[in-house]
Amino acid sequence: PNPKPQTPNPKPRFRRGLIRIYHFLELKMLRSIARRFSAVRQVGILGAGETGSEVGLLFASHPQFRVRIFDLTEQKLATSLNLIQALLRQEVGVGLISNEQYFDVHSRLAYTVYEQDLLKSDIIIDTISSFGFSQEILARISPKLENKKAVFCTTNVSESLESYAKSVKKPKATFGLHFMNRSFAEIAKPFSASEENLESLNRALALVGTQTLVSRGFISPELIAKLANSCAALCEEKGLSIEEVNLLTRHLCSKNRGVFELADSTGLAKIVEILNASETKVSSLLGNLVAEGNTGVKAGKGFFEYPSKARENEEKSSKQKDGHK
Repeated sequence: PNPKPQTPNPKPRFRRGLIRIYHFLELKMLRSIARRFSAVRQVGILGAGETGSEVGLLFASHPQFRVRIFDLTEQKLATSLNLIQALLRQEVGVGLISNEQYFDVHSRLAYTVYEQDLLKSDIIIDTISSFGFSQEILARISPKLENKKAVFCTTNVSESLESYAKSVKKPKATFGLHFMNRSFAEIAKPFSASEENLESLNRALALVGTQTLVSRGFISPELIAKLANSCAALCEEKGLSIEEVNLLTRHLCSKNRGVFELADSTGLAKIVEILNASETKVSSLLGNLVAEGNTGVKAGKGFFEYPSKARENEEKSSKQKDGHK
């Protein structure tokens, strides 16, 4: 007689299915964690000029980023390539990077004249100075971006950030970005931009070693403009050359101290005296500090506090009191 056919046990197949689902979910979770800690990987640069090339090189120097530089003509892209090669050769020449790193950076850079090549970008930096042109491009590609949380930045300090954000159709993800150098940049955050997107941009800049200052509008260009205007007036008043004043400010504004620290070390009372002598209106902040006796380092407090100097002053005053007694 024929043996009775055995029905297959469904349990092993069910168990294998559960294991596959588990591994799939585990992989998905790991990818989610990876994206969280390295959210920005693809960087798109609009404009192959000097600024675009230098910003592209900054991100490409870090192994986590892949950079694609966009411009309308092959000639501009070729110029950008030559500039980046020259900058990298300089770094090799002074021993900042090796020949191997030179080729590694090049492998993370790509050039394109096609807008659709930017659709995988996690962050797009617009370095084109002509008003309206780049906004048209970004308005076309922003709805098609694969990453719906992509961040947009413009280096054009003359534009209104609010109107720029509306024109590219990304008000919550648009920022101004002004690089002082490779190690410091100012982020201008419009009111419409979200904190989440700001954190994403800050995280990306921190990875490439760029310290940031977040402001509501571009402060640094205004500061530079006022300083330059004051220095130009000084040239005319004192009969100094541009080269002399430029050399003086280069050494005066050292990397170790900022303008307020310099003011404290000079003495705020002395600064007010100079401003009064030149009939320049003294700001209420500066005037109030001097009126309260907070005249700088020697007083133990000015724009900043100097605890060690304050203790020294207290000890001196107490000794003087004891001497009088």
